[in-house]
This record gives sequence, C-alpha cells and structure tokens, in this order.
Amino acid sequence: MIIPELKDIVLIGNPTVTGKLEVDENVVLGDDFLLSGTACIGTKESSAGDYFDFTVITPKALEKKIRTTNFIYGRGYFIVSEFNYAIIKEKIVSIISNCNGESWEEIALKLSPYFYWEYEK
Repeated sequence: MIIPELKDIVLIGNPTVTGKLEVDENVVLGDDFLLSGTACIGTKESSAGDYFDFTVITPKALEKKIRTTNFIYGRGYFIVSEFNYAIIKEKIVSIISNCNGESWEEIALKLSPYFYWEYEK
C-alpha cells in the first residue's frame, strides 16, 4: 500500500500585495481573491513529489469570474469565505489521507476530483 503525503503548498497570484507573488499564512486578502495553488504530493518513503494544481477562490471572485466567462468548470476549485492558510492546508491533508493506493497512478486518480496532476493528458 502506498501512502501519499503532502510535501509543500505554494499559493501565488496575490493581487493585493504589490510586488509579492507567493502568498503565505501572514497575508490578509479580504473576501475577494483568486489564488493559484500547487500541492507537492509524494510518498512517505521519498522526499520527491508530483505537482497537483488547484484554485482557491472566494464567492465574490467566483461571481466576477462567472460574469466574465459565463461558465466555470468546478474541478480543482476550493471555494473559501476568507483566506486561512492553516484551513487550506488542513483540508488538503485530509483529502490526501483518503487516497492510499496500490500504485501512484491509482492515488493520482483518487486525487483527480480535487486537483490537476502535472502528468494528466
């Protein structure tokens, strides 16, 4: 049985902090933002990991995006009322903890409702 593990999370695209691309737990973003996220997920036995992408968005930003595009596909979206790095990380760890498998491909398939795997075709 392969057990996946979160190695790192990177959030980028902070529109409210001039000159700062990467977002950390100390940033206050309010209730109107969209961030691109990447979770580095690997196995407990290795320091390596694959990248799984997602979007963190508030309802206000989601509404603006819908008005602009007329359509949003929901996969890979984490909709939040406010930015809380600890909660985002906790939820990602919770998702990962339910995705054990016999192969890495099986794990990636289990993660696919929540993330876009870097090796998806």
